[in-house]
Amino acid sequence: MTKSFARPDASKASPYPTIGIDFGTTNTVIAISGGAGEVRFVRFDHRGESLSSVLSALCFWSENTPDGRRTYCEAGPWAVEQYLERYGSVRFLQSFKTFAGSKAFAQTRIFGAPYSYEDIMAAFLRSVLDHAQIATEVCRVVVGRPVRFAGYQADDDLAIARYRKALELLGIGHARIENEPVAAAHYASRELPLSGMVLIADFGGGTSDFSLLQMDGARDRRRIKPLGQGGIGVAGDSFDYRIIDHVVAPRLGKGTTYSSFGRQLAIPNRFHANLASWNHLTMMKGNGDLDELRNMAKFAGDREGIEAFVHVIENDLSLLLYRAVAKVKAELSTQNDAVFEVNLESVRIQAPISRAAFEEWIRGDVSRIGRVLDETLQAAGVSPDDVDQIVATGGTSRVPAVRNMLQTRFPGKKIWDADPLHSIAAGLALMGV
Repeated sequence: MTKSFARPDASKASPYPTIGIDFGTTNTVIAISGGAGEVRFVRFDHRGESLSSVLSALCFWSENTPDGRRTYCEAGPWAVEQYLERYGSVRFLQSFKTFAGSKAFAQTRIFGAPYSYEDIMAAFLRSVLDHAQIATEVCRVVVGRPVRFAGYQADDDLAIARYRKALELLGIGHARIENEPVAAAHYASRELPLSGMVLIADFGGGTSDFSLLQMDGARDRRRIKPLGQGGIGVAGDSFDYRIIDHVVAPRLGKGTTYSSFGRQLAIPNRFHANLASWNHLTMMKGNGDLDELRNMAKFAGDREGIEAFVHVIENDLSLLLYRAVAKVKAELSTQNDAVFEVNLESVRIQAPISRAAFEEWIRGDVSRIGRVLDETLQAAGVSPDDVDQIVATGGTSRVPAVRNMLQTRFPGKKIWDADPLHSIAAGLALMGV
């Protein structure tokens, strides 16, 4: 079986001096700087819609060709399109940045072929760059990285090594890798009156990162001086899981029991904990967990719920689930009540959620993020009073509980907003000039 990834006609690609790639857990953005300080964002055309970002997702499918069976893949909205058109016969992967630093994730098998993390990342970026029609071999390339990678006991050095290998597979081993919050500062300094000691707080999908910078004369990037940094692999994805754990998992058999040799035993929590990510759900197909769950379903108190869970795993229905979670989370950022709805074929879930309940669910996560912010300040030897300005970026920065966490630490100080989706990519492009 051949891993096949088409390249566009290079003659159609336009050479650009510097490309900034913000490879995010949830979305990926590409910005271009021509060297004179201007920045523009790559627009992706999808069925007549112009997009400034693409979903960080991949869809693989297999087809018969005259040369044998081949595997193909697409990224972003084109991946979603293939997923919906070829429903049930694809492998859909998303939020895979979360596993860059995971030693437990060595590889996954897709239609019989082994794929390392580097293979997956390279396949995704190749598809995105193909759709952008960018010839990276004639460009300077700068790729973003979080201050701390996500995941349990994430190995930052391993993650960077994987990034470099993936970029080498793309033929851009010359790419620079820079911290995302620092990149956001470079761009924000063009739009905001930043000076003195500035805290850049980047709340993304997989990580929450902090950088303390001295930004006197910040429009000259050479005068931006890093003072300290910190981060944690807790952010928007963690908040998503709290919704899944409280609203979805109980409808998929969480908390039920099963009968074994005359005894009632609890369904192990580790099965439903896998709902936190596509990778854990996918691994259940090959590590024996799915077979074990099928057997338990026959004797489960909530047989319907466990069978629904099995169906979600077998048919890669995580896309539908995560989309519904993202929608209700966004609604709770602007209103006090929302309704979670998702149709997972064998089970339809509809439940009201209040912002108060959601904030209670994520209270521990927000506290952990806050502690890392405190530690970042302490390690740099500064107090909240020493910080002159605060800049928040990343999609999760719009969650009210996160905003409140910042405001309570810096009472009376204005929190500036950098573009939550585009600032990092733009800053990366500027850093390469």
